[in-house]
Amino acid sequence: EPVSDKDIANCVRAITARDFSGNLYFTDIQETDSEISFYIPIKTGKVSDSVLLFRRSLRGMNDQMMAFYRQIIVVVLCLALVHIAVAFLFFRIFVKPLFRLLKQSAALSAGDYSVRVDLDSNDEIGKLSGSFNSMAASIQDKVQTLEEYNSRMDFELALAGDVQKMIYPEFKDNERFSLAVFSKPCGSVNGDFYDVFNLGDNRFAFLIADVSGHGVPAALLTMTLKEKFSLYAPYIKDPAEIFKILNREILHMMRSDSVRPHYFTGFYIVIEKDNSAYFCNAGHPAVVLISKSGKSQSFLHSEGGVVGLFGDMNEYFVSEKIQLEQGDKIILVTDGILEAANTENEQFGRERFFDVIEAGIDEPVKVLVEMAVKRLKDFADFDNLTDDATILGIEIK
Repeated sequence: EPVSDKDIANCVRAITARDFSGNLYFTDIQETDSEISFYIPIKTGKVSDSVLLFRRSLRGMNDQMMAFYRQIIVVVLCLALVHIAVAFLFFRIFVKPLFRLLKQSAALSAGDYSVRVDLDSNDEIGKLSGSFNSMAASIQDKVQTLEEYNSRMDFELALAGDVQKMIYPEFKDNERFSLAVFSKPCGSVNGDFYDVFNLGDNRFAFLIADVSGHGVPAALLTMTLKEKFSLYAPYIKDPAEIFKILNREILHMMRSDSVRPHYFTGFYIVIEKDNSAYFCNAGHPAVVLISKSGKSQSFLHSEGGVVGLFGDMNEYFVSEKIQLEQGDKIILVTDGILEAANTENEQFGRERFFDVIEAGIDEPVKVLVEMAVKRLKDFADFDNLTDDATILGIEIK
Protein backbone atom coordinates (compact mmCIF):
# COMPACT_ATOMS: atom_id res chain seq x y z
CA GLU A 1 0.00 0.00 0.00
CA PRO A 2 1.49 3.38 -0.91
CA VAL A 3 2.48 5.69 1.91
CA SER A 4 0.76 9.02 1.91
CA ASP A 5 2.05 12.37 3.04
CA LYS A 6 -0.20 12.08 6.07
CA ASP A 7 1.42 8.78 6.95
CA ILE A 8 4.89 10.39 6.76
CA ALA A 9 3.70 13.20 9.03
CA ASN A 10 2.28 10.70 11.49
CA CYS A 11 5.54 8.74 11.45
CA VAL A 12 7.38 11.91 12.44
CA ARG A 13 4.81 12.48 15.22
CA ALA A 14 5.32 8.92 16.47
CA ILE A 15 9.15 9.38 16.61
CA THR A 16 8.77 12.76 18.29
CA ALA A 17 6.26 11.39 20.80
CA ARG A 18 8.65 8.57 21.62
CA ASP A 19 11.65 10.82 22.09
CA PHE A 20 9.95 13.53 24.08
CA SER A 21 6.97 11.84 25.71
CA GLY A 22 8.06 8.24 25.92
CA ASN A 23 5.01 7.00 23.98
CA LEU A 24 5.68 3.69 22.26
CA TYR A 25 3.21 4.32 19.45
CA PHE A 26 0.98 6.86 17.84
CA THR A 27 -2.57 6.23 16.62
CA ASP A 28 -4.64 7.98 14.02
CA ILE A 29 -8.35 7.27 13.52
CA GLN A 30 -9.94 7.99 10.16
CA GLU A 31 -13.63 8.27 10.86
CA THR A 32 -14.50 8.86 7.20
CA ASP A 33 -12.74 5.67 6.11
CA SER A 34 -13.57 3.78 9.33
CA GLU A 35 -9.88 2.96 9.81
CA ILE A 36 -7.38 3.12 12.64
CA SER A 37 -3.61 3.37 12.00
CA PHE A 38 -0.89 2.46 14.50
CA TYR A 39 2.59 4.06 14.05
CA ILE A 40 5.27 2.26 16.05
CA PRO A 41 8.76 3.86 15.87
CA ILE A 42 11.68 1.40 15.84
CA LYS A 43 15.36 2.36 16.40
CA THR A 44 17.36 0.86 13.54
CA GLY A 45 20.65 2.74 13.95
CA LYS A 46 22.34 5.45 15.86
CA VAL A 47 20.92 8.15 13.68
CA SER A 48 18.13 6.44 11.76
CA ASP A 49 14.64 5.32 12.76
CA SER A 50 12.05 3.15 11.14
CA VAL A 51 8.31 3.27 11.74
CA LEU A 52 6.12 0.18 11.64
CA LEU A 53 2.66 0.99 10.29
CA PHE A 54 -0.45 -1.11 10.98
CA ARG A 55 -3.87 -0.33 9.61
CA ARG A 56 -7.11 -1.89 10.76
CA SER A 57 -10.51 -1.40 9.30
CA LEU A 58 -13.05 -0.42 11.98
CA ARG A 59 -15.94 -1.81 10.01
CA GLY A 60 -15.05 -5.35 10.96
CA MET A 61 -14.49 -4.35 14.57
CA ASN A 62 -17.89 -2.64 14.66
CA ASP A 63 -19.48 -5.80 13.36
CA GLN A 64 -17.67 -7.82 15.98
CA MET A 65 -18.66 -5.38 18.73
CA MET A 66 -22.29 -5.45 17.60
CA ALA A 67 -22.18 -9.21 17.60
CA PHE A 68 -20.68 -9.11 21.08
CA TYR A 69 -23.35 -6.68 22.27
CA ARG A 70 -26.04 -8.91 20.81
CA GLN A 71 -24.59 -11.85 22.67
CA ILE A 72 -24.59 -9.85 25.91
CA ILE A 73 -28.22 -8.81 25.35
CA VAL A 74 -29.23 -12.40 24.66
CA VAL A 75 -27.46 -13.57 27.81
CA VAL A 76 -29.10 -10.80 29.89
CA LEU A 77 -32.53 -11.64 28.48
CA CYS A 78 -32.00 -15.30 29.17
CA LEU A 79 -30.94 -14.54 32.74
CA ALA A 80 -33.98 -12.27 33.16
CA LEU A 81 -36.27 -15.01 31.87
CA VAL A 82 -34.66 -17.48 34.24
CA HIS A 83 -35.16 -15.07 37.16
CA ILE A 84 -38.78 -14.49 36.15
CA ALA A 85 -39.37 -18.22 35.89
CA VAL A 86 -37.75 -18.82 39.29
CA ALA A 87 -39.79 -15.98 40.82
CA PHE A 88 -42.99 -17.36 39.29
CA LEU A 89 -42.25 -20.82 40.60
CA PHE A 90 -41.39 -19.38 44.03
CA PHE A 91 -44.67 -17.45 44.02
CA ARG A 92 -46.69 -20.51 43.03
CA ILE A 93 -44.93 -22.84 45.42
CA PHE A 94 -44.52 -20.59 48.48
CA VAL A 95 -46.12 -17.14 48.29
CA LYS A 96 -49.48 -17.95 46.70
CA PRO A 97 -50.31 -20.73 49.21
CA LEU A 98 -49.37 -18.40 52.05
CA PHE A 99 -51.70 -15.74 50.67
CA ARG A 100 -54.47 -18.33 50.47
CA LEU A 101 -53.78 -19.29 54.07
CA LEU A 102 -53.85 -15.63 55.08
CA LYS A 103 -57.14 -15.03 53.26
CA GLN A 104 -58.80 -18.06 54.83
CA SER A 105 -57.42 -17.13 58.25
CA ALA A 106 -59.05 -13.71 57.92
CA ALA A 107 -62.35 -15.37 56.97
CA LEU A 108 -62.04 -17.71 59.95
CA SER A 109 -61.38 -14.85 62.36
CA ALA A 110 -64.42 -13.05 60.90
CA GLY A 111 -66.64 -15.96 61.92
CA ASP A 112 -66.79 -18.13 58.80
CA TYR A 113 -65.84 -21.45 60.37
CA SER A 114 -66.58 -23.44 57.21
CA VAL A 115 -63.47 -22.19 55.36
CA ARG A 116 -60.81 -24.71 54.35
CA VAL A 117 -57.50 -24.50 52.46
CA ASP A 118 -57.12 -26.94 49.55
CA LEU A 119 -53.36 -27.42 49.10
CA ASP A 120 -52.20 -30.76 47.74
CA SER A 121 -48.52 -30.78 48.65
CA ASN A 122 -46.24 -32.68 50.98
CA ASP A 123 -43.99 -29.82 52.00
CA GLU A 124 -44.17 -27.68 55.13
CA ILE A 125 -46.83 -25.41 53.66
CA GLY A 126 -48.98 -28.43 52.85
CA LYS A 127 -48.59 -29.61 56.44
CA LEU A 128 -49.44 -26.11 57.66
CA SER A 129 -52.61 -26.07 55.54
CA GLY A 130 -53.56 -29.46 56.94
CA SER A 131 -53.13 -28.14 60.48
CA PHE A 132 -55.22 -25.09 59.57
CA ASN A 133 -58.02 -27.28 58.22
CA SER A 134 -57.97 -29.43 61.35
CA MET A 135 -58.09 -26.34 63.55
CA ALA A 136 -60.96 -24.81 61.52
CA ALA A 137 -62.93 -28.07 61.68
CA SER A 138 -62.38 -28.29 65.44
CA ILE A 139 -63.47 -24.67 65.94
CA GLN A 140 -66.53 -25.19 63.74
CA ASP A 141 -67.51 -28.26 65.72
CA LYS A 142 -67.07 -26.52 69.07
CA VAL A 143 -68.91 -23.39 67.92
CA GLN A 144 -71.77 -25.52 66.64
CA THR A 145 -71.89 -27.33 69.98
CA LEU A 146 -71.90 -24.00 71.84
CA GLU A 147 -74.62 -22.61 69.58
CA GLU A 148 -76.75 -25.68 70.18
CA TYR A 149 -76.10 -25.38 73.91
CA ASN A 150 -76.92 -21.65 73.91
CA SER A 151 -80.06 -22.29 71.88
CA ARG A 152 -81.13 -24.92 74.36
CA MET A 153 -80.28 -22.61 77.26
CA ASP A 154 -82.23 -19.74 75.68
CA PHE A 155 -85.22 -22.03 75.24
CA GLU A 156 -84.97 -23.29 78.81
CA LEU A 157 -84.54 -19.75 80.17
CA ALA A 158 -87.54 -18.56 78.18
CA LEU A 159 -89.50 -21.51 79.55
CA ALA A 160 -88.26 -20.70 83.07
CA GLY A 161 -89.35 -17.10 82.55
CA ASP A 162 -92.82 -18.25 81.54
CA VAL A 163 -92.99 -20.50 84.59
CA GLN A 164 -91.77 -17.69 86.85
CA LYS A 165 -94.46 -15.33 85.55
CA MET A 166 -97.01 -17.71 87.03
CA ILE A 167 -95.90 -16.79 90.56
CA TYR A 168 -96.54 -13.08 90.03
CA PRO A 169 -100.02 -11.90 90.94
CA GLU A 170 -102.39 -10.39 88.41
CA PHE A 171 -102.72 -6.87 89.75
CA LYS A 172 -106.42 -6.05 89.61
CA ASP A 173 -108.18 -3.25 91.39
CA ASN A 174 -110.56 -4.16 94.18
CA GLU A 175 -112.95 -2.22 96.35
CA ARG A 176 -110.14 -1.01 98.57
CA PHE A 177 -107.15 -0.40 96.29
CA SER A 178 -106.19 0.81 92.85
CA LEU A 179 -103.01 -0.96 91.80
CA ALA A 180 -100.39 -0.47 89.09
CA VAL A 181 -97.16 -2.34 88.39
CA PHE A 182 -94.35 -2.35 85.84
CA SER A 183 -91.55 -4.91 85.92
CA LYS A 184 -88.84 -5.52 83.32
CA PRO A 185 -86.17 -8.17 83.83
CA CYS A 186 -82.76 -7.57 82.28
CA GLY A 187 -82.81 -11.15 80.99
CA SER A 188 -85.22 -14.01 80.50
CA VAL A 189 -85.97 -14.35 84.21
CA ASN A 190 -86.57 -11.78 86.91
CA GLY A 191 -84.72 -11.14 90.16
CA ASP A 192 -87.37 -8.66 91.34
CA PHE A 193 -90.48 -9.94 93.06
CA TYR A 194 -93.75 -8.37 94.10
CA ASP A 195 -96.92 -9.81 95.54
CA VAL A 196 -100.23 -8.97 97.17
CA PHE A 197 -101.80 -11.11 99.89
CA ASN A 198 -105.46 -11.16 100.88
CA LEU A 199 -105.24 -11.85 104.59
CA GLY A 200 -108.98 -12.05 105.11
CA ASP A 201 -111.30 -9.76 107.04
CA ASN A 202 -110.60 -7.00 104.48
CA ARG A 203 -106.90 -6.99 105.38
CA PHE A 204 -104.21 -6.92 102.68
CA ALA A 205 -100.42 -7.11 102.54
CA PHE A 206 -98.06 -5.93 99.81
CA LEU A 207 -94.48 -7.00 99.14
CA ILE A 208 -91.69 -5.84 96.88
CA ALA A 209 -88.27 -7.53 96.95
CA ASP A 210 -85.03 -7.26 95.01
CA VAL A 211 -82.76 -10.33 95.07
CA SER A 212 -79.01 -9.79 94.73
CA GLY A 213 -77.69 -10.40 91.26
CA HIS A 214 -79.96 -11.45 88.45
CA GLY A 215 -80.57 -14.41 86.20
CA VAL A 216 -81.48 -17.94 87.24
CA PRO A 217 -80.11 -17.92 90.84
CA ALA A 218 -81.99 -14.71 91.65
CA ALA A 219 -85.15 -16.04 89.98
CA LEU A 220 -85.00 -19.23 92.04
CA LEU A 221 -84.83 -17.19 95.24
CA THR A 222 -87.90 -15.17 94.16
CA MET A 223 -89.81 -18.45 93.94
CA THR A 224 -88.65 -19.26 97.45
CA LEU A 225 -89.90 -15.86 98.62
CA LYS A 226 -93.28 -16.54 97.02
CA GLU A 227 -93.54 -19.79 98.94
CA LYS A 228 -92.32 -18.37 102.26
CA PHE A 229 -94.44 -15.22 102.27
CA SER A 230 -97.52 -17.18 101.19
CA LEU A 231 -96.85 -19.47 104.15
CA TYR A 232 -96.17 -16.82 106.80
CA ALA A 233 -98.27 -13.82 105.75
CA PRO A 234 -101.67 -15.18 106.89
CA TYR A 235 -100.39 -16.05 110.36
CA ILE A 236 -97.71 -13.52 111.26
CA LYS A 237 -98.97 -9.96 111.60
CA ASP A 238 -95.60 -8.32 112.33
CA PRO A 239 -93.67 -7.64 109.06
CA ALA A 240 -90.35 -7.48 110.92
CA GLU A 241 -90.91 -10.95 112.33
CA ILE A 242 -91.33 -12.41 108.84
CA PHE A 243 -88.04 -10.83 107.73
CA LYS A 244 -86.32 -12.26 110.81
CA ILE A 245 -87.56 -15.76 110.00
CA LEU A 246 -86.53 -15.46 106.37
CA ASN A 247 -83.10 -14.15 107.36
CA ARG A 248 -82.47 -17.29 109.41
CA GLU A 249 -83.86 -19.64 106.76
CA ILE A 250 -81.92 -18.13 103.85
CA LEU A 251 -78.69 -18.19 105.85
CA HIS A 252 -79.38 -21.85 106.60
CA MET A 253 -79.95 -22.61 102.89
CA MET A 254 -76.73 -20.81 101.94
CA ARG A 255 -74.59 -22.34 104.70
CA SER A 256 -72.61 -24.54 102.27
CA ASP A 257 -69.29 -23.12 101.10
CA SER A 258 -70.11 -24.31 97.57
CA VAL A 259 -73.25 -22.18 97.42
CA ARG A 260 -72.83 -18.56 96.45
CA PRO A 261 -74.56 -16.37 99.06
CA HIS A 262 -77.72 -14.56 97.98
CA TYR A 263 -79.70 -11.97 99.84
CA PHE A 264 -82.51 -9.56 99.13
CA THR A 265 -83.85 -6.17 100.07
CA GLY A 266 -87.56 -5.84 100.61
CA PHE A 267 -90.48 -3.75 101.78
CA TYR A 268 -93.52 -5.44 103.32
CA ILE A 269 -96.63 -3.62 104.49
CA VAL A 270 -99.84 -4.91 106.07
CA ILE A 271 -102.88 -2.62 105.69
CA GLU A 272 -105.73 -3.23 108.11
CA LYS A 273 -109.38 -2.70 107.25
CA ASP A 274 -109.32 0.67 109.05
CA ASN A 275 -106.30 1.70 106.91
CA SER A 276 -103.87 1.48 109.78
CA ALA A 277 -100.70 -0.15 108.51
CA TYR A 278 -97.61 -1.96 109.74
CA PHE A 279 -94.50 -2.03 107.59
CA CYS A 280 -90.85 -3.01 107.67
CA ASN A 281 -88.21 -1.79 105.25
CA ALA A 282 -85.38 -4.33 104.93
CA GLY A 283 -82.68 -2.26 103.25
CA HIS A 284 -84.94 -1.35 100.32
CA PRO A 285 -84.75 1.94 98.37
CA ALA A 286 -86.92 4.76 99.69
CA VAL A 287 -90.67 4.08 99.54
CA VAL A 288 -92.69 7.20 98.75
CA LEU A 289 -95.98 7.98 100.52
CA ILE A 290 -98.11 10.67 98.84
CA SER A 291 -100.87 12.19 100.94
CA LYS A 292 -104.43 12.24 99.62
CA SER A 293 -104.26 16.00 99.07
CA GLY A 294 -101.26 15.53 96.82
CA LYS A 295 -99.50 18.35 98.64
CA SER A 296 -96.95 16.32 100.53
CA GLN A 297 -94.81 13.25 100.17
CA SER A 298 -92.76 11.38 102.72
CA PHE A 299 -90.64 8.26 102.89
CA LEU A 300 -91.47 5.06 104.70
CA HIS A 301 -88.33 4.16 106.60
CA SER A 302 -87.74 1.62 109.32
CA GLU A 303 -84.76 -0.04 110.90
CA GLY A 304 -83.54 -3.10 109.06
CA GLY A 305 -80.80 -4.32 106.79
CA VAL A 306 -80.78 -6.72 103.89
CA VAL A 307 -82.20 -10.21 104.41
CA GLY A 308 -79.99 -13.30 104.19
CA LEU A 309 -76.56 -11.71 104.60
CA PHE A 310 -75.76 -11.63 108.34
CA GLY A 311 -77.17 -13.72 111.16
CA ASP A 312 -76.93 -10.92 113.70
CA MET A 313 -79.16 -8.60 111.63
CA ASN A 314 -82.38 -9.86 113.20
CA GLU A 315 -82.33 -7.33 116.03
CA TYR A 316 -82.37 -4.53 113.45
CA PHE A 317 -85.62 -5.56 111.77
CA VAL A 318 -88.26 -3.32 113.32
CA SER A 319 -91.84 -2.68 112.20
CA GLU A 320 -93.39 0.78 112.12
CA LYS A 321 -97.05 1.76 112.30
CA ILE A 322 -98.75 4.51 110.28
CA GLN A 323 -102.31 5.62 109.60
CA LEU A 324 -103.27 5.79 105.95
CA GLU A 325 -106.24 7.63 104.51
CA GLN A 326 -108.43 7.31 101.50
CA GLY A 327 -106.60 8.74 98.47
CA ASP A 328 -103.11 8.12 99.82
CA LYS A 329 -100.65 6.62 97.34
CA ILE A 330 -97.59 4.44 97.99
CA ILE A 331 -94.89 4.14 95.30
CA LEU A 332 -92.29 1.37 95.57
CA VAL A 333 -89.34 0.76 93.26
CA THR A 334 -86.30 -1.49 93.02
CA ASP A 335 -82.82 -0.11 92.45
CA GLY A 336 -82.98 -1.20 88.81
CA ILE A 337 -85.23 1.83 88.24
CA LEU A 338 -82.90 4.25 89.99
CA GLU A 339 -79.71 2.81 88.48
CA ALA A 340 -80.97 2.54 84.88
CA ALA A 341 -78.35 4.27 82.73
CA ASN A 342 -78.39 6.02 79.39
CA THR A 343 -75.84 5.59 76.59
CA GLU A 344 -73.52 8.02 78.39
CA ASN A 345 -73.60 5.82 81.52
CA GLU A 346 -75.55 8.44 83.47
CA GLN A 347 -78.02 6.93 85.95
CA PHE A 348 -81.71 7.78 86.15
CA GLY A 349 -81.22 8.43 89.86
CA ARG A 350 -83.41 9.46 92.77
CA GLU A 351 -83.67 13.08 91.70
CA ARG A 352 -85.28 12.29 88.35
CA PHE A 353 -87.53 9.72 90.00
CA PHE A 354 -88.71 12.24 92.59
CA ASP A 355 -89.22 14.81 89.82
CA VAL A 356 -91.64 12.39 88.15
CA ILE A 357 -93.45 11.87 91.45
CA GLU A 358 -93.71 15.63 91.92
CA ALA A 359 -95.00 16.13 88.37
CA GLY A 360 -97.71 13.48 88.77
CA ILE A 361 -98.48 13.96 92.42
CA ASP A 362 -102.15 14.75 91.75
CA GLU A 363 -102.62 11.98 89.20
CA PRO A 364 -104.16 8.56 89.87
CA VAL A 365 -101.60 5.92 90.72
CA LYS A 366 -101.94 4.19 87.35
CA VAL A 367 -101.17 7.42 85.51
CA LEU A 368 -98.29 8.16 87.88
CA VAL A 369 -96.68 4.77 87.21
CA GLU A 370 -97.14 5.24 83.45
CA MET A 371 -95.45 8.65 83.70
CA ALA A 372 -92.50 7.14 85.55
CA VAL A 373 -92.12 4.35 82.99
CA LYS A 374 -92.30 6.78 80.06
CA ARG A 375 -89.70 9.06 81.64
CA LEU A 376 -87.47 6.05 82.25
CA LYS A 377 -87.82 4.84 78.64
CA ASP A 378 -87.04 8.31 77.31
CA PHE A 379 -83.93 8.56 79.46
CA ALA A 380 -82.33 5.14 79.68
CA ASP A 381 -81.00 2.62 77.19
CA PHE A 382 -84.14 0.65 77.88
CA ASP A 383 -83.34 -2.42 75.78
CA ASN A 384 -80.00 -2.95 77.54
CA LEU A 385 -80.80 -2.59 81.24
CA THR A 386 -78.14 -4.09 83.49
CA ASP A 387 -80.53 -4.87 86.36
CA ASP A 388 -84.12 -5.91 86.81
CA ALA A 389 -86.42 -2.88 87.17
CA THR A 390 -89.77 -2.79 88.99
CA ILE A 391 -92.15 -0.03 90.08
CA LEU A 392 -95.27 -0.73 92.12
CA GLY A 393 -98.07 1.73 92.92
CA ILE A 394 -100.83 1.39 95.53
CA GLU A 395 -103.68 3.88 95.95
CA ILE A 396 -106.21 3.59 98.75
CA LYS A 397 -109.76 4.11 97.57
